[in-house]
Amino acid sequence: MSGSLQGRVIAAFSDRYQVDVLLASGETVAYQCPMKGTLKKAGLQVFAGDWVGLEACDAASRTGWIAEITPRRSQLLRPKVANVDQVVVIQPLAQPAFDPLALDRFLTHVTLAQMPVVICLSKSDVAALSVTEIALAGYQQLGWPVVATSIVDEQTLAQLRNLLAGKTTVLAGISGAGKSSLLNALHPGLRLKTQVVSERIERGQHTTRHVSLLSLPMVDEHGSPTWVADTPGFSLLNFETHEPQTIAQGFPEWQSPVAIPLGIVPCHFADCFHQHEDGCGVKAWLADKEEGGFWAQRYAHYQQFLQEAQAGEAQYQKHEQGGYKALAHRGAQGGAQQRSSRQVVKLSVGTRELSRRKARQVDWQVADGDEEGG
Repeated sequence: MSGSLQGRVIAAFSDRYQVDVLLASGETVAYQCPMKGTLKKAGLQVFAGDWVGLEACDAASRTGWIAEITPRRSQLLRPKVANVDQVVVIQPLAQPAFDPLALDRFLTHVTLAQMPVVICLSKSDVAALSVTEIALAGYQQLGWPVVATSIVDEQTLAQLRNLLAGKTTVLAGISGAGKSSLLNALHPGLRLKTQVVSERIERGQHTTRHVSLLSLPMVDEHGSPTWVADTPGFSLLNFETHEPQTIAQGFPEWQSPVAIPLGIVPCHFADCFHQHEDGCGVKAWLADKEEGGFWAQRYAHYQQFLQEAQAGEAQYQKHEQGGYKALAHRGAQGGAQQRSSRQVVKLSVGTRELSRRKARQVDWQVADGDEEGG
């Protein structure tokens, strides 16, 4: 028997998707479905977390075709997850050593994507107390929820559960952050595979192979279910595909209402890069900050991210000035959209130096994994 059904994409593989369908009986069943060719021709992509309509469903084999994608209320492109409520950035405090540059990379990317963010500092049980206190104090002043967790401390896990309850959350973090171990601690029934961190390179070994939504046995006060997107770990993030003038927007300490409580004099120049400009309020505020301190360190990271964006912009301008054919940009929902100010360019084989596709792959390069740790 064939028919049409509605469901949510729980896992996305190369060309096939697991769609969970809630039947009238109250039972949830999993269908394995490819995407119809008409959607592919329209330039559409299916993300984990999408609500979709199925056609030609076979109840016996639990198969069908994805024929419709419900409009998304939010999305991330790397990793490809839709209908997300928040991103929890997991940064280990030890094993591997606390890396504020890596943490600020994630935080800036998520902030630029305009997604709510929670900071989870993992492995607090094996970290030096001073490292934990400095990290907690600095990031809490930025208005972000911060929780230090350990898989052996139920009180810290309870704090994280409260932040996850009733939401669809993406876990982001480097390999070795301990995402899978944290999920196993929150819900032992998941039995996710974990690996130890390599002592030689101080990095985790990859275990997560694809994006999938995991259901956790908790609800909020409204009875809303809890979903967590378990994603492959990220090995490298940079800002080459971001416009340089947008990078400062990823630093909330320079924006109201965070800036005023911190005592920052607002910068009156909308196009200011906060580097050498006269009258810059951010530079004036930073002038008396401790060298190597938290705020000076954040500013050093901003400068590095800005340089990456400027390098990407210079490469783009070099290609654009070559007079090569520009292609219409296709949005996440597909179809040719209005041409943006930063169009994708197509180079002839003889003159190609770095394709835009390759440049974008460097932006959120996904390594295959996750690993052990709390």
